[in-house]
Order: sequence, then C-alpha cells, then structure tokens
Amino acid sequence: METPEIREYTAEELDAFWFDAVCACGWQTDGALAFPGGCVRLGQYKTLCHTDERLGLRYTDIWWDGPVGTDTFHGVAMIQRLTDGATLWTMHYVGWMKLEAEELVKTAIRSAVQRGIFAGGRGSEIHTSRDSCYINTFNGGFESFAGVEYCTRLGDNARTSEVHYSGGMMTSLVKS
Repeated sequence: METPEIREYTAEELDAFWFDAVCACGWQTDGALAFPGGCVRLGQYKTLCHTDERLGLRYTDIWWDGPVGTDTFHGVAMIQRLTDGATLWTMHYVGWMKLEAEELVKTAIRSAVQRGIFAGGRGSEIHTSRDSCYINTFNGGFESFAGVEYCTRLGDNARTSEVHYSGGMMTSLVKS
C-alpha cells in the first residue's frame, strides 16, 4: 500500500481556504443565514462542514447548545488535512446569547466575511442596530488570536450576549 503524500500549507493558503469554507457554509449570504446542505443537527449539537478535495482540506464547525432553558453554547471550528486528518488550524468558543442579539451577531459576522476581514471568525469591531450595539475585542491574526464579542442594549447597556474565543494554527504542521 502506498503512503499518501502529506502536503504542507502556508498560513495564507489556510486563511484563503477558511474564507472559502465559511462562504460555502452560508456566512456570506444576506438576510437569514443559509446553510446550503451543510448544517446538520445531531442530537444536542450542530455541525457545518466544507471539504475541498482539490486542496485536500476540510473545515468543520461543531457547536453544542447548553441545557434547555439556558442561552449558553460552546464549540470548536477546525481545518484538517484530508490525507491524515491532522488539525492545522482551530478555534474554540464559549458563551451565551439571548435571542434578541442573534441577528446583530449574524450581521456582524456576515459583514466581516463579505469584506474579507478575519476577526477571529467573528464580526469586525463595532456594529449597531436601532436598539443594540455589537463589539468585538479581537486581538491577533489568523495564525494566533483571542477575543471577546458582546452585544449590549442601547439605553440601559444590558448585555444580551457574550462569547469568548481563541485559536490559531498548529504551527509545527504548517510551513512558514
């Protein structure tokens, strides 16, 4: 049996694949977030997946909802090499979100993706709606990042969501 060739990728190649993958999973669409054939609900968790056989890469985003009656969730997104399943890039996130914040968060993420801005896989900096404000305190770049995103209601400044996230490349598996 022949051993498959293990391809190495640059940070730029993985970054470009990440944008292609999240667009293919529906994050570039306007209006309601669409997951074209990609979102699968499996019991308590949901997953998005995009594979590019030509590049030999798979993007997977898996998230779990918290207990019934709570607004909590946590998840992991990753880029893996198809030949050996090695994880080349990953992001972990945990937080909570009230229903009233959901559309503004989705709008912020879509806006960053549409403009080709990587902000930790979340929305870029500040977005406002008629009654809420979204803020992302992203630090770093695609290779290594961390941050907190949150929404507040305008007027009383009550938080309606808060998500902590971090991630980056598995540098020993990516060529410089």
